[in-house]
Amino acid sequence: MDTGRDLSDASTTTTGLFLTAIGTYVVTVAIGILNGLDLVEFDHNTLMTHVHAGTLGWITLSVFAVCGWMFGTAEGPERVLVGGSRTWRGLTWLAIASIPILVLAFWTGNIAFRALASLPVFAAIVGLFVWLLAAIRTVPLTTPRLAVLAAVATLTIGGFFGTLIQVQLALGREFLPTAGAGGGHVTAMAFGYLVLVGMAIVEWHLSPGADRLTRSGVAQVGALFVGSLLLTIGAVANIQALLSLNVIFQLLAVAIFVARMARPIATVPWLATGGARYVAASGVFVVVDIGLLVYLIVQFVSGAYG
Repeated sequence: MDTGRDLSDASTTTTGLFLTAIGTYVVTVAIGILNGLDLVEFDHNTLMTHVHAGTLGWITLSVFAVCGWMFGTAEGPERVLVGGSRTWRGLTWLAIASIPILVLAFWTGNIAFRALASLPVFAAIVGLFVWLLAAIRTVPLTTPRLAVLAAVATLTIGGFFGTLIQVQLALGREFLPTAGAGGGHVTAMAFGYLVLVGMAIVEWHLSPGADRLTRSGVAQVGALFVGSLLLTIGAVANIQALLSLNVIFQLLAVAIFVARMARPIATVPWLATGGARYVAASGVFVVVDIGLLVYLIVQFVSGAYG
């Protein structure tokens, strides 16, 4: 293997990921700001464009890059070349090409276009998950890597429900009630996936023990992953008991995260230049995000929203 050339190719791929992510980021932020300030009243298709340009656009494209760095395929914070880099690059370029097309499909409102465009995106996500499963046999399993693996597993679940919705709409048939599939899609994508990725990146950059797998780390990732599954299943099947049970696992996960990461976050030089303070701020807002989720679930289960 030509290691130098392989690292160069991986670096080019990572650049492509971030440039495409920036493009979709501009789309989601522009729509979000104009809508938030009530300067423009957007239709449903444009609002769906905003949502998917965010979670599937700049966030998931960046997660592809994080996977390449963290599992050693691309040159980055952990420069360790592992087998299967061609597979990672192929999946990455599939995501780079297909995700902006899916964002465009939501903007057009064309149901058939959305269904067709969702298929290669889902294929890229599934492919990434399978690649990660193969990669952990080559590199040591650490707590951040375990969290990313759990996050991409949750992303795959959310992507399945999202793709199923589009296919059902295009075919005019319901294999699973759209309301339930929509609940599963939203909860998996917006809560479990994003929080797991956030925790993984914070620990990867700030924790002195990020190079190993600890029992507390396994408990943290496991609690959040199980809680996310309960939340998704509860949303799909409309079982409020599972929504309530999820709160216990979410609180357990955030308690362990705070106990493990409070000192590394607090000792970051907040006034110094560099990226550490931004990663630390992300760690703070991971806790805020879970707090908001728990509050919303409690309000929903208690009947505050009818």
